[in-house]
Amino acid sequence: MSDLLHRPIPITAEERARRQDILDEARGSVRLEGIEVDDTIVAIGQRYVAGEITLAEHGELIRRYVDA
Repeated sequence: MSDLLHRPIPITAEERARRQDILDEARGSVRLEGIEVDDTIVAIGQRYVAGEITLAEHGELIRRYVDA
């Protein structure tokens, strides 16, 4: 796995919107279960939406945060 440094990955506006939709749906789903997503998780998601990290890196950062 990479060092997860800030390094933009070129993505289109359509891809950015698709990623945001996916994260919005996921957040809505966990809210229905009574779980609120904290600010750190949201910030990691926004890095993925912006193309700063890959999906694999997104998952790794979430795991590291949750396991900390």
